[in-house]
Amino acid sequence: MLELEYEFREKDLVHFNEQRLASNVDMQKKIRQSSMLVPGVMLVFGRIHTLTIEPEFLLEKSPGGKHKTLWKEMLRVERHKDYIYLYVAIDAAIVIPRETVTKGDLKAFAKHAESLIDRLADA
Repeated sequence: MLELEYEFREKDLVHFNEQRLASNVDMQKKIRQSSMLVPGVMLVFGRIHTLTIEPEFLLEKSPGGKHKTLWKEMLRVERHKDYIYLYVAIDAAIVIPRETVTKGDLKAFAKHAESLIDRLADA
């Protein structure tokens, strides 16, 4: 069982959204037309998140509670210079900022998560 603990900050979400929206012209138009903010989302910033790899699912513990995501429902792991993204949908990911990891081995965690996603994708 691998476990990872990290702090999720507002700038981490902004970075992920900027990356995702950089090539999405339709979304860029929608953003320019409206400026909506969901106040509830702000509650998760600056708080500690914990991810635990279990054989059948990824367990996420955050200020919002606990959530299990089955490996067979996950899409991929992306490694970037400052972040690891665990995609749970085409346009949604668990964002792990490398610099805020306080517990666990991020490289081993990402490699193991990727192997579980790939194993179930091939099944």
